[in-house]
Amino acid sequence: MVRDWVRGYESMTASDRIRFATRLRLIVEAGEIRLTSRILSIGAGTGHHESHLPVHPICMDRSTRMCSVQKEKGLVTVRGDAEHLPFKDSSFELVLAIDLSPLHYSAAQRQRVLVECRRILRPGGRIVLLTANERWVRLTSLIRSGNPNADRYRVHPRELARQLRSLGIRIMRVPHVEYIRMEPRNALGTLFGLNLMNHWTVTVGAK
Repeated sequence: MVRDWVRGYESMTASDRIRFATRLRLIVEAGEIRLTSRILSIGAGTGHHESHLPVHPICMDRSTRMCSVQKEKGLVTVRGDAEHLPFKDSSFELVLAIDLSPLHYSAAQRQRVLVECRRILRPGGRIVLLTANERWVRLTSLIRSGNPNADRYRVHPRELARQLRSLGIRIMRVPHVEYIRMEPRNALGTLFGLNLMNHWTVTVGAK
């Protein structure tokens, strides 16, 4: 059953593969990934993105099942909680969080996650966060509830950047990687012009 779920989760159409390759390229550019980089990916899930990066990061997830899938892909995996990272201070040059669930919870939980990311980041290191951008959040909230501001389960990137700055993390503007352009997947997407919207925002912070 788990394997069936993984296959479904990671199955991709031709257009999915293009978007996936775009995300990988932007992660590499935003994180300035080099062959010598020491990287942690928080909430890595099945390790789908991580297994395709030029340097495999240490993958952390709170799910035992997800850690097992990561190991099958040859990834180094650690079971842990994003709010209490099991690593020493200044351990990594890059921390990745690709649509990490705790970032979409309360501001207090998000703060604890970001504090931990800052703690384990080496001086001059980077944190790269992929989240749904504000326009996407507002549109999907409007479609679901009729209120563009009703979705409290998705953090707006501006709020994420504000919290990072409050922790002394400098927000960096990396050319061409702030947004990942997505194509509409269905008639609804075409109707609402989602091909003109950016589904993901890449937030890059430096310690």
